[in-house]
Amino acid sequence: MKLTRAQKIEKEAKPTIDALKAKHKECMICGWPRIGPRYKGPGHLSSIVAHEIANGACRLAARGKPFATLILCGDCNSNAVTDKATWPAERQLAVLLRKAPEDYDLTAYNQIAIRKIHQEDVDTWLTN
Repeated sequence: MKLTRAQKIEKEAKPTIDALKAKHKECMICGWPRIGPRYKGPGHLSSIVAHEIANGACRLAARGKPFATLILCGDCNSNAVTDKATWPAERQLAVLLRKAPEDYDLTAYNQIAIRKIHQEDVDTWLTN
């Protein structure tokens, strides 16, 4: 059976996503541990997931790219970051810069994103 474009990207991204999940033992936003009393297995809201900061039409391009990925608990992924007024890409990139500075690359991010982000806009969220 031939894989779709999305399935190919997902297959290629899986090792990177697995490595990011292993590296970051907790949600980058709320700090909830990956394994704990609330953990009920993969797919549950307490499990850790990879969240693409560049989403929508850019989601596939962002899949498996450390510079465009936050590791979040299912709750933050399903609730917090879905509100783009409260959690714009600039704020999410600030979290990435704070939690995984070695993965932060705004130039690379802007190459895959439709709406370009400026460092000053990310920096605004670092002081909050």
